[in-house]
Order: sequence, then structure tokens, then C-alpha cells
Amino acid sequence: MIGIELGTPTEARAWTAVLLAGAALWAIGRIARRRGIRPADRAALSVLRLAAASAALLLILDPALLVKRRRSDAPVAVVVDASASMATRDARRNGISRWEAVREAVERRWPLLSRRCSPILFRLENRLSRADRLDGGARGALSDFSRLAEIRNAAPGVKAVFFFSDGRRGGGPDPRGPLAALGVPVFTVGVGNPAAVSDLGIESVRAAPFGFKNVEAEATVRVRLRAVPPGRARLSVFSRGERLGSRWIEWTREEVVEATVSFRPARAGPETFEAVLDPWPGEANLRNNRMGFSMDIGRDRRRILYICGRPGPNYAFLRHQLKTDPTVELVTFVILRDVEDILGYSDRELSLIPFPTQAEILEGLPSFDAVIFESFSFQRFGVGPPGMEALKRFVLNGGGFLIMGDEAYSPSSPYRGSALEPLMPFALDREPSAGPNRFRAEPPSGPVPFSAFDKGSVEWSLLPFLEGGGVFPGALRKGAIPILRAEGDGPLAAVLGAGRGRVMGLVSLSTWRWALGGQEETYIRFWSRALAWLTGEAEFKRVRLLPPEGADPGEEAILRALVRDEAGRPVPDAEGSFSVREADGGRGAGVFRAAGGGEYLASITIKAAGPAGIVARFRRSGSFLGEDRIVLNAGSSWNEAADVTPDFALLEDVSRSTDGRFTTLAGFTDDWVKEALAPLAWETRRRIPMGDSPFAVLVLVVLLLGEWVYRRRRGFP
Repeated sequence: MIGIELGTPTEARAWTAVLLAGAALWAIGRIARRRGIRPADRAALSVLRLAAASAALLLILDPALLVKRRRSDAPVAVVVDASASMATRDARRNGISRWEAVREAVERRWPLLSRRCSPILFRLENRLSRADRLDGGARGALSDFSRLAEIRNAAPGVKAVFFFSDGRRGGGPDPRGPLAALGVPVFTVGVGNPAAVSDLGIESVRAAPFGFKNVEAEATVRVRLRAVPPGRARLSVFSRGERLGSRWIEWTREEVVEATVSFRPARAGPETFEAVLDPWPGEANLRNNRMGFSMDIGRDRRRILYICGRPGPNYAFLRHQLKTDPTVELVTFVILRDVEDILGYSDRELSLIPFPTQAEILEGLPSFDAVIFESFSFQRFGVGPPGMEALKRFVLNGGGFLIMGDEAYSPSSPYRGSALEPLMPFALDREPSAGPNRFRAEPPSGPVPFSAFDKGSVEWSLLPFLEGGGVFPGALRKGAIPILRAEGDGPLAAVLGAGRGRVMGLVSLSTWRWALGGQEETYIRFWSRALAWLTGEAEFKRVRLLPPEGADPGEEAILRALVRDEAGRPVPDAEGSFSVREADGGRGAGVFRAAGGGEYLASITIKAAGPAGIVARFRRSGSFLGEDRIVLNAGSSWNEAADVTPDFALLEDVSRSTDGRFTTLAGFTDDWVKEALAPLAWETRRRIPMGDSPFAVLVLVVLLLGEWVYRRRRGFP
């Protein structure tokens, strides 16, 4: 293909050329009238002079001859908005999402794009990223349209941009300026239904920054209603998939509704909760039906259930310590008479409180932090296999369990064959060993979980002797750690981690002798530390997860974890992993690497702004060591899905500012694509300048000379 290209003269040069051409025509006409030139000669003379004037004008305009060729390799960026609002299912009647509708349209037109240009696929969230295919869905928390200007570096030489979006954006500057400076046309394609979208959305959640375990808390939830008829919906608070509280909210017109939901936190420590609004029939946008919030849940008081099957000094001393501890709420039952005892009075005439039924125990069990059994024959009081299974679940889910009394570890132990046997620190299938009835206690040779038992912290030789039945457990269960032993003989006490809970076994019931022997401080410290360990207080956590100082969406941050064994020693060879649940529902995972001294590091990138729940778990040689949870607030609390109504006006402005065009997804047809790509179909292969070349001057001289020769031969002046 051959074409002509003209330069752009200055205004003065253009007017000069016009005046010269006009003067030449006027002079020709004047001469012709005065000399009586025949019309035919006058016409020929006018043509020659006009040609000369035109040649002069073209010389001023700097013409060039262009040799063009058709091309199909012009780079064109195809960018798809992958933010939260693009997950809205209003693209068609069958309810596919906006993202899915774009994917279908792009895949359908991709062969045409490949024939007409060289398309390069990109995703746009809070940053621009290249993509091989359109998969993974719309998972970004927000989209910054100004990031489209990064195409200049991501795809050098790009000739045009096709941008598919619903126009909903979050963060970043006004995109019109940066995109106009890009210097290429941006063709925008609007996705979604611009009509009002029926939507129930949580706008905000307000809750106190802290609360107490098993104590009722409140969250005030602000709900915005858009294009929904009068009705009602259930609002709930969840934690780890468990519904903790709910209520119904009602409305009569489109408005903002605030409702307060009561719930009862079930776990201590930093905890992530989620306010969830049940979906409305036909609701297109479900991304804003839930919103996370976090609270630091403490222990108002540690709740301990103490059941003693036979009253004695051990029960009296330990009960007194627990009752006088302001951090403990004690619920205790002591068996004063056995069920088979024969009395001359009916049960109604006795002032004793009857032992609770198994159903009553099971109902209240989750509200306790630890359970203590002392010489308790549970089978005789109606606590059967269901009760043992419930107690096992209680321990595995994080509860503490203390079993005291040598009969629990004897050959006739009632725990043999029960659901609790695998949780016992001592192996019940091993024959017990004989020992002295009177002995002095001392710590084992290695470190133990409680600092009160470390060598050097207590003058063990000064402690009074303890007493027992002369029988000691035959062996420890695998994973159990001894914490006390009879001097020169078998173990007296041991601990074992079970799931997220902890179990302690104690053979002797005579530690109260320490308090009578002038060592009351040691006795108090002994049991305070033991019960603190049983209830899982922070200082005894085997895994402690430390949050980064800050994290922005899309930016890398470093997690730190400290790992200790049951004895408090750093664990250098653990295997750690973490899982993440982000504010927009997205999930992620990763692994830790050892940094030495029981410290582990992991790289984490939170994509969505808002609170993200992180859970870290560690194992060693296949055995579970422990876990910890934190809430990491990433960036701002921006939620693009709060309002998903398409903004086509913004997309039209973007196209207008870049000399592009706008259409809806329905208008993204073959003809529209061909028309948009038409200016890119030809490429100048060779440019032959004419205005500043000898060829143009030669043409002008030849024309003027021809005009002069013609006049002379005809006898004209």
C-alpha cells in the first residue's frame, strides 16, 4: 500500500503559500484580459501557473511518500479487572459472575485478536500482573486503575489496551491522568448490570477490643440494604466455624440497620470472629455478607471442676488453695457416702447435695478450663463410657485434666480400657513396681515444664517426707515427661500433651505435708504452677506465634514463631506450617524455616486488606507439638465489595481521555474489535520525503520553465 503524508507547517508559512497561489492566479487572469488571449490559451496558461503554485504549496507542507504493509503482530494489552466486585453474579440470568462472563467473551474473541494483533493478557488487582490464562477467579480486595500505566514497563511498545471492568475501584489516584499520559488508546469494556443490584451488606462491626472466656460479649453490626423488599434475615457471630450467637434483623424499606449480637467466646487468647448475614433470595453479591473482627479474649477466672471420691487432707489443702486464689472459680463435689452405704434415713432427710447426673456433667463440661479427679470411682456414680468420651474430647480440644491417687494406676485401675487410657501419662498395661511407703520427693535429672521443680529452686532435702501405698507406675507412656519421682525409686508425677490439651498424673496424695513442714511457699508454688500449666496459660505455650510489626496488602511480611518442648527447652528440629484466612475469604498456606534457638521464620503475603487469621502448627518426628493463633490486620479496612454497582461513567471517561472507545460486554463483538484495531492494521515500511528533497524542487522548476516556454512560443509577454 502507498500513501501520502503531509507535514504540519507553521501558520505564517501556510498563509504565505495561500497568498502566493492567489497572487499567481490573479496575475494570470489580468494578463489574459489585457492581451486578448484566446480562451484555450488562457486555460492552458492558468493550468501551468496553478500547477506551479500547488507545487510551491506542497513544498511548504513537506510531503512524503509512504510505503505501508499490513501487520498482525502489534502488541496489544488485554487487562481484566480481578477485584472483589467482579465476583458478583449478575452478568447473566444463569447467575455466572462478572469475571466468568469476561473470561467467556475474551476466550471467544481471542482467535480474532491473535489474527489482528499480538495480545498480551494481564490481571489487575491492587497491582498489575501478567497472566497466561484467566483462572483463579476475582479474588483481589481492590483494584487500582492507575496501575494500568505500568503497562509501559510490563509490555514495552504496546499499541493499545483493552480493559474489562465493572468500574468499581478502590485506592490509588484518579486513573484518567496516568492513562492519558500512556500515549495509547484504552478501549474499555463495561461488565455487569448497571441497574440497582439487590444486596444485603455488612458495612461495619464494632466490638470491644477485649473480652473474657465464657463471658457474654457483644458486637454491633451495621447493615446496608439495597433494592430489597421488606423482610428479615439472620445475623450471626462465628468463630472457627462454630456459631456463638445470632439474632434476627427486620426492615421495612431500603435503609441502614444496626443490630447488636450477643455471643460467648469459648477460647482464651487473640481470637478472630466473623459477623455473618444469611443471604437474601436472589442476592447477587455475597462477598459483603460477612466481616471479620478480632478481640483479645482473656480469662476472667479459670474455672476448675474438682471431684473427690474420698475426703482427706489432700482435698482440704488443695481446695483451700483454689478457693483463696482470686483467679480461680472452683466447682467441687466430694463424695461423703457411697451409693451402697445403708443408712437409717431416706435421701430426702439428708442435707447432702446429691452428686450430679452424667447429663449434668456433660452439659457443663465445656465451660471449665480443667477437671481434677481425686480417688474418684466414676463408674459407681453413673459416669459411664459417654462421660469418658466427652472428657476425652474436652482434653483434646484444649482442656486440662489432673488424675490423683495411686488406685488410678494400680492393676485394677478403672481407667484401663476406657477412652481416657491413651491420655494417661503412665502406661496402665505395665505391671506396677513395689516401693517404700514413705519417701522423699525430688525432681528428675532433666528439665521439667515447671520452674518450681528445677534443681536449685527448691531445697528438696529439707521437704517433709511423702507417703503412699508402696506401689509406683511401671512405665511412662510415650511422650510423657516425669516431673517428680520418689528418691531412688519410681515416678510420682508426670505430664503429657494430648491434642490441644494437657494431662497430669500424681500418685501420692500427701503433698499437703510440705505445707505443714514449714514449706508452705513451696506447696503453694507447686500447685499454682501445675494448675497454670494445666489450664494452658501463655507462659507454658509450646508454640508462640509473633505477628509482624505491620503488613500491607500484596507486600511480603515475616512471621516469627518460638517453639519449646514440654520441658521448656527450645526445639531446633521441628517442622512448622501455617494457614491463613483473609478478610475476603481467601485462604493461603506456607511453611516455616528454622532460624536457630527454637525460633522459626516464614514469609507471608496478605492479598486482602483487613483482619487475617493465622494459625501455626508444629510437629517433630510426626508428633504434634502445639499450635498458636494470631490476627494480623493487613492495610486498611477497605472493602470494594461493599457496593458492587457498576460505574460505566468512569470507564467512558477513561476511554475519552485516551482517544479510545467504550462498549458494554454485549457490544464486544467481532466488528467492534476489527474497528478498534483498524488503525493498528498498517505499518509504514518506507518513507520517501518529497518536500525537502531535490525531486520537489525539480518539479517546481520544470513547471515554471514550461510555462515560460509556452508564453514565448505563443508570443505572449
